[in-house]
Amino acid sequence: EIGCPPLDVQRRALAETMPKEPAALWGDRVYGTLGRQYVTQHPTDYLGLSFRRAWTTFLPLHPRQGIGGLKQLIVVFYFVLVIGLGFVSLVIGLKKGLQREAKLLIWVALANYIPLVAIYVSSDLRYRTGIDLILGCFAGYGFSLLVARVLQIRGLQRYMPGFHPSS
Repeated sequence: EIGCPPLDVQRRALAETMPKEPAALWGDRVYGTLGRQYVTQHPTDYLGLSFRRAWTTFLPLHPRQGIGGLKQLIVVFYFVLVIGLGFVSLVIGLKKGLQREAKLLIWVALANYIPLVAIYVSSDLRYRTGIDLILGCFAGYGFSLLVARVLQIRGLQRYMPGFHPSS
């Protein structure tokens, strides 16, 4: 995002040793080499960065985002309804025993999440979209449990035939 003078010097030195063709690939190779060097030379620092990335990936607002007022409120509302309820519903589902398809969704979400944590790609988190969709599915499950519970408490469970919140 912002330049790092020592890294820029290393990048230029490494770029001079690499072939210039194909030009589309040399930048990726340089950054890949620098990334591998950093991980092998500073494994504990890298692990610390990965742990920080693990818990900040799902925060609703990024400190560098310049959004205000209503947009912030919408993002926080989305965070609570989709991410928050999705995680809570996922845990409830795990305790109740999920079907094979729901377990597959969890594995797909993890397969998307682990590279986000291990390889810092982008701070705008557009690569988290697949995980958000899966958490949205679990949030829908949570909403259905909530609605079924409310209907049961009010004696209106006849409006949801075949669904039992305990199952």
